[in-house]
Amino acid sequence: MRDKVFLDSNIILYSYSKTELDKNKIANNLIFSLNEILISTQVINEITNILYKKFQLDATSIENQLKIINPFI
Repeated sequence: MRDKVFLDSNIILYSYSKTELDKNKIANNLIFSLNEILISTQVINEITNILYKKFQLDATSIENQLKIINPFI
């Protein structure tokens, strides 16, 4: 049995990094190897804000990215 895992926004955001390649690889391996991920509303808001401001994604792209991490969003 696998436990539920709560992810912080930093782990998720490192999965987008183009400059921190080691952290990017670790974050992606962690995210895609977990069975069940929990994300708080605060973390979703932080991720949305940074994806919009820093990565310049539109609302639809952000929603699609969040659904990869948690399909119930």
